[in-house]
Amino acid sequence: MNIKGIQQYYTSPVQSINRIANKSTNPIIKTSGLSCDTFEVSFGREISTNIFNGKGKFGIKQYKKLLPIEIETLEILCNSDKAIKEAVKENLDMALILKDSLDEQYGKNNYVFVSIGRSPTGIARAFEFMGTETKYLPISGLRNYPYYGMLVAGAKGLNEYGKFLNSQGISNKDIGNSEKQYLFFDYTYKGTTLKLYEELIRKYYDINQPNMRFISLNKRLDPITYEDVKTHREFNYYLSKYLIHSGIEKFGGISELNIENLRDIKKCKKFSTTTSQMYNFLLIRELDKRGLLRENPNNKKSL
Repeated sequence: MNIKGIQQYYTSPVQSINRIANKSTNPIIKTSGLSCDTFEVSFGREISTNIFNGKGKFGIKQYKKLLPIEIETLEILCNSDKAIKEAVKENLDMALILKDSLDEQYGKNNYVFVSIGRSPTGIARAFEFMGTETKYLPISGLRNYPYYGMLVAGAKGLNEYGKFLNSQGISNKDIGNSEKQYLFFDYTYKGTTLKLYEELIRKYYDINQPNMRFISLNKRLDPITYEDVKTHREFNYYLSKYLIHSGIEKFGGISELNIENLRDIKKCKKFSTTTSQMYNFLLIRELDKRGLLRENPNNKKSL
């Protein structure tokens, strides 16, 4: 949401926000004398949309630092953006369906959710904030290389990307010493991208462990939803809206990293947007209200 939109939405919010807050201290939100993206409660704490400033990922740590009135005010702000509100609901619905299935197959959280590229990030954020160990491995443009040799020959920064993988715990040592299954997820059309990425990991970086699985996100979700006709229709809608047409990219907070220049991984480490931060906040808030919010120390280094 842009600043103009925020200003318009908060032209006269005091009564409604104070009703929602319903605090015995009767906090009053003052807007006079302040910039259009800043609000101040009576006890002196500012509520600012600069919380979503695009400088780093908004996560559980940031959420827990907020006062109740700040959380409630920011929830109103984020819910006023229809696209963000819908993205949170629809991705969380799919994430819960998938998580139930994976928990049943591998044991509750007895796996690492590895998100390849940007397609699975909307669901991956839900797994991360529910306490599942989650990795984000940005990469794009793989399908433009029909042969593995061309991929390796054309890529710059392969060593830098290898160091990044190691920093994220994607190594023979880390995976081999883990009792968890490492599930590498990506959206697939023909499966070329996922196959090439698996070759990149196994052949070039020589990371080969029996507890590694490379899985099509959409193919895994599809059979799960088949038993319920309504849910299956919702899955087809989700597939078209977020995966086929890359609609999730603006919410995931993961930068594009083209295979031709993997040196840009440095930019990915610091990449975030206001929209992705608001998405994270609203997702965390929803999980907190459902009692599903969990922190996992293994996610501290995750993008």
